[in-house]
Amino acid sequence: EQVTHVQPHICIGWTTTHFQPSPGHDDGFSSNGIGDNTYSYGFDGQNIWFAGRAYDVSNNDIKQVDIPEMWFSLNGLPVKGLIREFNITGMFYPAMSLSSRVSCRFIFGGEHGRFMH
Repeated sequence: EQVTHVQPHICIGWTTTHFQPSPGHDDGFSSNGIGDNTYSYGFDGQNIWFAGRAYDVSNNDIKQVDIPEMWFSLNGLPVKGLIREFNITGMFYPAMSLSSRVSCRFIFGGEHGRFMH
């Protein structure tokens, strides 16, 4: 249910252990979302975000270089763009950025979301 004229924001992706969501802020609100710096990569349904820049996946805007590679899927189907030759320093973990009053559910593994191990 949408109760405001402002479009909701949700970005899902990967961050490294170097990612700082709220540098220098003591108010509890984050200034850096997924893909806003060089330590995270995000996908918002149309763009892949890295270092604060949006790469439109529908226009093949992503650099095509060598491995390693990272790709995203939407409803189980791979999206057109992918990221290759990215910084692999640090451990990666899944993360998301979203506006207030937005919710989502992550399903990891298996057809029905159950962990395999």
